[in-house]
This record gives sequence, C-alpha cells and structure tokens, in this order.
Amino acid sequence: MSITQASLIDEYLKLKNQQQLIDDKLSDLEKRILDFSQKHKLKRLKTKDHLLYIVQKTQTTFPKKGSLQRKLLEKVISSSPDRDQVLSFDIIKLARVYDQKKLSPGLMKKLKPFVLKKPFVKISLIPANRR
Repeated sequence: MSITQASLIDEYLKLKNQQQLIDDKLSDLEKRILDFSQKHKLKRLKTKDHLLYIVQKTQTTFPKKGSLQRKLLEKVISSSPDRDQVLSFDIIKLARVYDQKKLSPGLMKKLKPFVLKKPFVKISLIPANRR
C-alpha cells in the first residue's frame, strides 16, 4: 500500500477521533470513580491486583498568559515590594507562595481578584504488589 497525503490525513483524523472518544470515556469514568469514592468515603479503591488512589483538593491558579486579566495581574506584581518572590513571574510559584501566605498582606489583597480556585482530582493506579 502506497503512503499518500490523503491516507496519512485519514489515519490521523481516525486516530484523533478515537482519542477524543477515549478521552470522553475516561473523563466520564473518572467522574464515576470520584462519585463512588465520595459516596463510600474512600481515598483508595482496590482489587487483588491494583490500588487506585484518589486525591482531591483545591488548586490555586491565576489568569493565563496573554489575557487581559494576566496583564493586570503582572502590573500588580511588578509594582509590589514582594515581586522578588515571583521575579520571573512563575505562575506556579506565585500560586504556591500565595497559598502559603508568604506575600505581604497588601499584595495578598491585591491578588485576590485574580485568584481562581479550581477543584483538582488526581487518580493514580498502581499494581498492588508495589505498595
């Protein structure tokens, strides 16, 4: 069989569609796992061969690069005496020091309108014999 542009594109589209279907099914399954774990107050599910850990917490995030909110946030940071803590404007570091309350009260107050608290769920599956 000869490789053509059309065959490559067709295969790519077919796999992308399958990937989307699998991603949708995984997302649905993750929601059902979370619902089940909450209903039964479990942080891990287990079978004879596997352990499935469920970690659920709130994650602090800030506006994405390029957004208007991000530009406003950068102005707030650059004019703050705490700017050395996030000099490279590392959003992950900013979220960490914000959560740890390592910034001045004045900057904490100025950052509050930019803070987004998002639920975070991590599901980890490991073989039972690796406990």
